[in-house]
Amino acid sequence: MAGWRIGVCDPDASMERWTLSESEVVVATRWLTIERNRYQRDGREIGDYHVLRRSPFVVIVAVTKDDDVLLVREYRVATNKTYLAFPAGYIDPDEEPEDAAKRELREETGATGCNWTRVGQLDPDTSTHLRIFSDATFTTCTRTRASSRRAPPTISKS
Repeated sequence: MAGWRIGVCDPDASMERWTLSESEVVVATRWLTIERNRYQRDGREIGDYHVLRRSPFVVIVAVTKDDDVLLVREYRVATNKTYLAFPAGYIDPDEEPEDAAKRELREETGATGCNWTRVGQLDPDTSTHLRIFSDATFTTCTRTRASSRRAPPTISKS
């Protein structure tokens, strides 16, 4: 992982922010909230704009001592398909992101790690989603036990 850099683009300072004029929660569960919002911009009313708020979660990029990247195979009900993904999961209330990352990696792959490096906080798909996640990565990991799932797939360095 040494030598990786994250580039940051500065937002366009000339872009005018929208002004929230009305907000209503239309769905609220433990995992998500959907809001129906109305905004104003340049003195004009913008129609209904829905925002999905998700609970904070972590995504773990786990690299073994052999430079393999651990993945998990997960079924996703929305698409009725199975995908390969980085280990991830929600942060419990009063839990630190790094503790959640360690817990999720152990639960999903049976691996434990050292040399944790928190990459930062990202907001993916910000046009309609407020889904904040803290991304943690580490340089080495060891499988300590079989998880409840099958052995995790890996991507090997060529």
